[in-house]
This record gives sequence, structure tokens and C-alpha cells, in this order.
Amino acid sequence: MDDLMVMPRRRTDAWGVVLAVALALLFGGYFLQVLHRTRAGPDGGHFGDFRHFYFASRALLDHTDLYTSGDKGYLYPPLIAMLYTPVARLTMPHAARVILIVNVMFAAIGVLLAARAYADRFDAPLTVRFICGAALLGSILNIDKIHMEFQMFQTNAFMFLMFMLALRWLDRRPVLAGLPLGVIFNIKYLSLAMLPWLIVRRRWKTAGAFVLSAIGFALLPAIISGWNENLRDLNVAYGGLLHMIGIGKGVEQANVEDITAWFSCSITSAMARLTIQGLSMRMAMAFAGTIALASLGVVVMLYRREGLPLFKWPATAEQTKQPWKGTIGLEYSALLAASICFSPQTNTKHLFLALVVTIPAAVLLLGARRGVPRYVVGVGVLILALCFILPPGNRATEAHAQLIWIGVGGQCWGLLLGLLTLLSVGFMQVRRVCHD
Repeated sequence: MDDLMVMPRRRTDAWGVVLAVALALLFGGYFLQVLHRTRAGPDGGHFGDFRHFYFASRALLDHTDLYTSGDKGYLYPPLIAMLYTPVARLTMPHAARVILIVNVMFAAIGVLLAARAYADRFDAPLTVRFICGAALLGSILNIDKIHMEFQMFQTNAFMFLMFMLALRWLDRRPVLAGLPLGVIFNIKYLSLAMLPWLIVRRRWKTAGAFVLSAIGFALLPAIISGWNENLRDLNVAYGGLLHMIGIGKGVEQANVEDITAWFSCSITSAMARLTIQGLSMRMAMAFAGTIALASLGVVVMLYRREGLPLFKWPATAEQTKQPWKGTIGLEYSALLAASICFSPQTNTKHLFLALVVTIPAAVLLLGARRGVPRYVVGVGVLILALCFILPPGNRATEAHAQLIWIGVGGQCWGLLLGLLTLLSVGFMQVRRVCHD
């Protein structure tokens, strides 16, 4: 792990210290606020979604059903329940506070790794000042969802850290890069979009390691539950995934709602909810597909504008040079952000992962080459940030307005716009780096 945060041997200046302290205060302040919530209230405290992981982990240890444990809120493959077993024998309040500390640490390390990785891929300064500044700015642009992540005790901070480790290791340690992608697949399946991309980019070692690690981590909980019970848990989890996308009706499945679920803010779900007004599901999905294809068309135009090929790339060893190195980082962000925008189901809590757009955008805002229109990405991520915190209003009106905003996929429309502006400016940056 020592090489993860390797930086040039430069003397840390005062601004570097100030920015590092500011980042620590930002995350520390939210940590203390959420810690207070675990100690307050008539029910003994607020623990967000932690109770689902906690009871599932207890069920795994007790060899009972994960998916009927607690109040039947566990949705995932059995891996995450296994990862929580070290705290499962503690009382829920004590276990939750341990996990809160771990989540905040994961988030802080993740944003620093992201700032370091994208600064390297965009040829921006690799100083403590710049990296802490980009991490701080990128976090502020997504601060509402960072706060929500801590408050709800979710797993997105861990997943983001895994995504950033994979990006960090992709060029230097390709086999190792596949391992965190396999972990992610066994939590929320989001890394699945990376597999065809790895194949197209001829990252065979990483793709192979991803597949093998996905299988290995799927089977790992059998150490605790036993082979038959683990296979049954996997069958239930994958049944929930099939149910979410409208197939596999009648199979035993996890506690997953379908694509029209009210809490999903994805563009796909927004289109699917048009069926409530009488539109057929096939037509609704055609609308979602059209939007996705139009977005892809914009991306293709951006490639052509900068003279970058879509498919005719050099060998893997040459991809560590510009413009390939920077383009890899941009494509990585695009795949994850597009997966969120067009997923069959995207909870607003998942938007913590939008850091994969806000942090590289912050790197460009702070370190773009002369002549690169950083204001474009600035406007894009500002709109993204506003879409994430809208709608304004008091408690009496806000709930209804939020349901409408989620209903039309407002947050994911903002994320899509932020992504397209990031790609527009990012491609210009990597092309300018080649010419300088």
C-alpha cells in the first residue's frame, strides 16, 4: 500500500497543510455530526442502512436466512454480510460507530487517491497542495451525497475506494487491478460495465483477474455459511437482480423493487415510470435507449473533434503515454457515471460515486493547460452540484418536490451533463498535453 500515495519528494508548503487540514475538518465535521445521531433519539440512535448489514451478518454467523433477517432490507450478495462479521457480535450502536470510522477513512483515502490518479493522468502537478486542493474541491461539489453516505452507513465509500484502487493499479499492476473490480461486483454489480471495456482496450490481465476474483469473492462466504447455503444466497441475490430488470418473475429473489421504484433517480427509471401514464414498457425503454445513444453520439463527436480514435489503439504498453493515459481516465469515469445514469435502479445514495466526475473536474479546474476552457467543466459540475441538492424549500414542501425531482431523474440528468462537460474539456487537456 505504500506506493498508493507516492508523491514527488518536495517540501510541503503551508498551503498544502492548510488544504489537508480543511479536508480533514470537512470529513471530521460530518463524522462528529453522524456520531451524535447514533447517540440521540428515543429509539437509541439513528443507524441508517447499517441495520440491514448488521442483521444479515448476524444471520450469516447463525446460519439463518440473510434475506429475511431484521426487517428484510438486505439486498446484496453474501459478501458484504461476511465483511461485516468482525463487528457482528458487538451491540448495534458499538458496531455502527466502528463502521462509521471505517467509512469515513475509506472516503478520505478514496478522494485523495482519485485526485492523485487523475492529476497523474491529466499531467497536472503531483504536489500535496494540488492533490489536497483537488480532493477538497471535488468533495465540496458532491458534499450533499458524501454527507448522506456517512449518515446512511452505506457501502459506496468502500466501492469508490475499490474503483480508485483499480484505476491506480490498471497500468502498473494489471492483475491486481482486477481484484477490487471483483469485490465491487459482489456488492452492487456496478463494475460489470468495466469488463467489455477492458476487453476492447486489450487489458486482458485485468479482465481475467476481474472474472476470477468475481467468482472467488462470490464463493468466499462459503467459509462461514457452507457451500450449499452460499449457493442458495447467491441464487436469491441474482434473482433480485433479474427481478429489478423485469425478468425472472417467480424465482426466489432478494428484497429488490422493480425498475419503476419511486426512489430510483436514474434516467432509465424515470422513463419506465411513464408506464404509469399508460405508455408501454417497451416504448419507455426505447426512450431511455434513445437518450443513451444520443449521449454516446455526443461522446463520439468529442473523440472526432480531438482526433482521437475510438477503437484503433496502440498496444497496452503504449497506453501509458498521452493521449491514451488521460483518455483511459476519462473513459473510466464515463463508464461508471453512465452506469449510474442509465442503471435499472439508482438510489440517490449511490450518487456518492459521482465523485468519479467531480474530482477529475476539480483537477481540470485547478490544473488545465493554457487555452483549455476550464469554465466549461466548471459550469457543468456547478449544475451537477445544484441538481444534487435541489429542490430547495422547507420541510412542508420539500418532500413532495423531491419526489417530483427524483421522478423525472433530475439528479442523473445533472450527472450526465457534468460528465459530458468533463469529457469535452478532458479530451482537450490530454490533446494539449501531447502538443506541449
